[in-house]
Amino acid sequence: MKTSSAIAIATVGGAIAYQFLPKETRARIAHRVEEGMAGRMEHAMKAMPADAPPKLVKRVMPKLEKQNEEILKLLREQNALLKQAQLGELEREPEPVE
Repeated sequence: MKTSSAIAIATVGGAIAYQFLPKETRARIAHRVEEGMAGRMEHAMKAMPADAPPKLVKRVMPKLEKQNEEILKLLREQNALLKQAQLGELEREPEPVE
């Protein structure tokens, strides 16, 4: 219990102290942390087998992004056509009902 309390207090203290650092220093620290995380992630990805779920997702993502762009393009075209059709209906006078 004492150990976890000490770790929590140190973490909160570090976060508070971090806020009082100059922006340049914070940016430098953040950059180093990001580089370290990216390096560890890259190493972990290389160590995984080819059929590991993260590698499969990484391989499929570009295809999904391309597919999503095509779907969005089609939806935009459909939306434009629907707007044109609605405007055409508004411009036409209603036919008399007998």
